[in-house]
Amino acid sequence: MTTMIQHTLRWIGALLCVAIPLSVAAQPSTSFRITTNDVEAKVAEELAQLGAGEKVETMLIGHNNNVVYRSGKPVSFEIAALDYEATSSRWQADVNVMYGDSLVESIAVSGRYDELIEVPVLVSRLHASDVIEEADIDWVEFPLDRLRKDTITDPSRLYGKSPRRTISPNRPIRTAEVTSPRVMERGDLVQMEYHTPYMTIRTMGEVLDEAGKGELVRVRNTDSHVIVQAEVISANEVRISSLNHLPVNPRR
Repeated sequence: MTTMIQHTLRWIGALLCVAIPLSVAAQPSTSFRITTNDVEAKVAEELAQLGAGEKVETMLIGHNNNVVYRSGKPVSFEIAALDYEATSSRWQADVNVMYGDSLVESIAVSGRYDELIEVPVLVSRLHASDVIEEADIDWVEFPLDRLRKDTITDPSRLYGKSPRRTISPNRPIRTAEVTSPRVMERGDLVQMEYHTPYMTIRTMGEVLDEAGKGELVRVRNTDSHVIVQAEVISANEVRISSLNHLPVNPRR
């Protein structure tokens, strides 16, 4: 029995002696890489310095494996001969792979770029009954050429406004999507005023649209049933600016 145990221990020891060197030999050698992210970040920085935009985002074309260069020794890289075309948003350059002060290889690369701009966005979903405050606003970078012309870039144009319809967070907001907070609803009765240097006319009217302060709203005179357009002054008052341009509807 003792002899069998001794043989078993010798056999296990022999396996361990073999396994340990194999494990060490299987370890991969150190690999140094220049990735597409490395190149894109460096090109974006240098494009901004060349005047392509205050802040630029780049995309490298033709390197789907995310590796531009791989080496068994520590290497660095420099961007050389960088050029760009603003009308097509394209760029091209050479990636000079360096080992110390020595040039190892020069790799031609190209891609496209986007000029980025920060725009105010909502941090959470807001509805028509909400009023936008400073705490509701965050900033997100978007490609300039993908923004619509009516995109709001000045947050002061959002403060104190309400969404016309629900606005989702983290996306650009267009001018037509916000309005002054509603102070009038369809069917409200309000005082209509018309001023001239010589007189002031007041009468009652029925609001035909939802509207906020400072906006124009259609109002029907409750006596004559004439429909006019007036400016909202407050929750219960509208002002008619001109009688010469009032659209008049027949009595209903």
